Amino acid sequence: MERCRSPLNPDCGNWDIALYIFFEGKRLPVCRKCWRQMAETDLEWGESIPRARVRRLVEEAKRAILEKARGEALKEVAERLERGLGHQRG
Repeated sequence: MERCRSPLNPDCGNWDIALYIFFEGKRLPVCRKCWRQMAETDLEWGESIPRARVRRLVEEAKRAILEKARGEALKEVAERLERGLGHQRG
């Protein structure tokens, strides 16, 4: 069984492989979650795009995904704290 090796989230390791992509000459398994993240970016790559540009675009997409995840995590923590404080007051 293979684990996810998304170039946007190399530490993912999810087992829920949705598809495979070719990146830098390698066939990489990508899970459903990472594929959704990739689909939400404007990232495109292919043989006609210079490798250095693809790497730069991948790094930019990784930063954008990380920022979104941080924002969602902060929102979740704030909501939990708010609920917890509400229970303490009541």
